[in-house]
Amino acid sequence: FSKMYFFQLEDIIFNPPFPMLIALLILFGMMSTGARLADIIFDKKADTIDRILGYVVVVAFIAVITNMMAFSGLLSVWTTRIVAILLVAVGIYTLPGKLINLKPRSFKYWDYLRNISVIECISLLMVGVIIISLFLASLGPPTDHDSLDYHLAVPLDWLRNGGSYPRPDWLHARLVGIGESINLFGLQCGTDILGQVIQFSGLYIVWVALAQFAAGPKSRLLLALLVFTTPVNIWLVTTQKPMLFPSAVLVLGFTTILNNTGKFDLRRYVFGIICILFAMACKYSFLISGS
Repeated sequence: FSKMYFFQLEDIIFNPPFPMLIALLILFGMMSTGARLADIIFDKKADTIDRILGYVVVVAFIAVITNMMAFSGLLSVWTTRIVAILLVAVGIYTLPGKLINLKPRSFKYWDYLRNISVIECISLLMVGVIIISLFLASLGPPTDHDSLDYHLAVPLDWLRNGGSYPRPDWLHARLVGIGESINLFGLQCGTDILGQVIQFSGLYIVWVALAQFAAGPKSRLLLALLVFTTPVNIWLVTTQKPMLFPSAVLVLGFTTILNNTGKFDLRRYVFGIICILFAMACKYSFLISGS
């Protein structure tokens, strides 16, 4: 199936140009759509956590719909691409407003950055270099054996046959869940790295989710060191395996519910539950922790 992937993938997805750019545009479209969804749900009072929750809900919705289409034998490349174009359009429409409203001097950590110590400056630079390096690595082609064996190969097989079907001769085909539907959506849109780009976004989700409990900028910087410099990230952000993003979503769902115990908000509680259920549906590894 590794050979099938390398030699037939280009024909399956009709030779679309710039798969890396397609993945980035779809990712930004999902994030922008999630932010707008959060603004609607929370009456334009959404904070960063709410917008990330909206992003996760958008990813989960697309994965579930794609999975349902695969099981019902209704996979349509051009229908999926229309959805992707709409996502990208929302992202492009939202981007100018975000850039215009970007005022560096209103940055709430401006005073901290002006009085930063040497050690903190080195740590901040190191985190920045690592984040950029991991991001660039996530844009590379998938090469790990797990992705080529079934995380990408099974969705590609479904795409070649118009939907999912029993494969008693292929053990790993039985292990595919909602997480691989994200890879399937990417393949339908003409990119083979959408899954690992979304996995990379999980690092930011974990950091933001845990940063709610940090006392100040120094604590958030230490937390960034703990999250972004973990050596296993090198493998997690370069694979299509649905592991990093579901882990981050599980943490986000738990912290959302935890912060919602004092002043109960049904909408945030539902969003947190959706995060946990989505993580459990991505891979059987999360059944115990999600429960």
